[in-house]
Amino acid sequence: MKSETGAGAPSVLLRFAIFVPLAIYWADATAHWDLISHHAVLQQPPFSPDIARGEKIAAKWVSIIFYWNFALWIPNCMFPNALVFMVGLVDSVFTVMMAIAAHLQTGYSPHSYSDCRHGTAETWQVPQGTPSFFHVAGQLNATKASAEKMCLDYVEEWKYGIAMVVLYSFIAGCNIILSAALMASAFYDGSYRQHRTVRQWCIDTATGTLKIITTIFCCFALLPVCLFNCLPMCIKSRARFIARCVAKTSRRMPSPREIKLQRMRPKNPKPHYEGRYEGKGTAFTDFLCYDVLVLISRDLHYVDLVNLSLASKSVREVVFPRADFATRSEHFKMYSCDELTKTQCWVCTVQVCTSCQITRPIRETHTLYHLNHCKLYCSSCYFQHVCRLSTTAQSSMKCHCSPTALGPWAAIWRTPRRRITLQHHYPPVCRLCNMRDDATLTALREARSRAEMRDLTRQPDCARCELVLPVKGPRWWVCTRCSKECGSHMHPPWGLKSAG
Repeated sequence: MKSETGAGAPSVLLRFAIFVPLAIYWADATAHWDLISHHAVLQQPPFSPDIARGEKIAAKWVSIIFYWNFALWIPNCMFPNALVFMVGLVDSVFTVMMAIAAHLQTGYSPHSYSDCRHGTAETWQVPQGTPSFFHVAGQLNATKASAEKMCLDYVEEWKYGIAMVVLYSFIAGCNIILSAALMASAFYDGSYRQHRTVRQWCIDTATGTLKIITTIFCCFALLPVCLFNCLPMCIKSRARFIARCVAKTSRRMPSPREIKLQRMRPKNPKPHYEGRYEGKGTAFTDFLCYDVLVLISRDLHYVDLVNLSLASKSVREVVFPRADFATRSEHFKMYSCDELTKTQCWVCTVQVCTSCQITRPIRETHTLYHLNHCKLYCSSCYFQHVCRLSTTAQSSMKCHCSPTALGPWAAIWRTPRRRITLQHHYPPVCRLCNMRDDATLTALREARSRAEMRDLTRQPDCARCELVLPVKGPRWWVCTRCSKECGSHMHPPWGLKSAG
């Protein structure tokens, strides 16, 4: 029985893609091992012996892997399936050796470039008050590099090592799984293919194509998930954080249909409302001076003063002057309503209290739900409390609590049993808003909630550490119910620079 070929075709692209990063990884590991091997002080206490072991394994094995990968780049797709299976086993051995080197480097190398700056490299894992490893290695280097420069080089080598482990595991998995599947198919169908008709040949070709597509899907969809779950938490958390940063960056650009212009501040402030009363005052308006209004406001509600201003233009000009609306409104809010139960209208934010407010059942809006139950985290708190905790196979980082309206077709594939439905509640509304119907109130509240959601991205504080977030940067919205990230597109993904 003649063995067929083609199982090594998918790994050709992967082998070509890792040429440059594998060469950079090899160069960094070789340079570090040459420095350590020529200076015994770097191999002795108080420095960890894992430094020398990790750099030695990386330098020797990565050089072998580079030549092996270059030699099998093109022939891998021409080899018989049985030989591709053996190549896959060798690739698995190489993956294990690079994983061992990366595991050793994890213990003594920082995991981000920020951990090397601002003098941190001088104090990184300093044993018994002696200089750090990066300081001594920089002094012994041929060009006498600084501790920060040496630390950045080790971080770069560690990151390339993790990437090579992941990519080379894909190559080994493709070679082993595809070659085994094709060899099994050829073994069972060898005698049958000699006597098949054209129709049977077409059916067998279609079936084989579906098998190959299914195998490739399993290799590129299921195998990465399994390998990712086997990685240590320090790698998984950083990979998830980087993936979420990339996703938020892709959503950073605004839609072409929405253009936000900066509002310039005029020299003369614009009055609160348009129109101006040019007529003469009446005896009633002459009586309603500021002192009288302050006295009667102690026995009135703020809504009563608003209704009084709607009597006529002359009364409105007296109660809420066109040029001094904000100051007069603050004074009336101070003296009117019950001092202990003051609050705002759920719709228009007019001041109300328990005596003048009206409660009515209104369904909660989607934006208001996210506004009440989703809090902003800074990048550090998001990484520590979300990325590092949600690392099990059963739970993900994505929140499933937010209410979602599923269509008739989506309901077949997605079960909303874990999602929370919007409930009716009894918010306080003023007398003016109480005259509107529920649909109008809900629409007005939704518009106000969207405006408040946009204002939160200006310069808020972290809900966990209470530090001021930077003006620009990603915004991490975490659900207070499940402590996971809310992925709703209602939340702005990026901070906006405050205008003016």
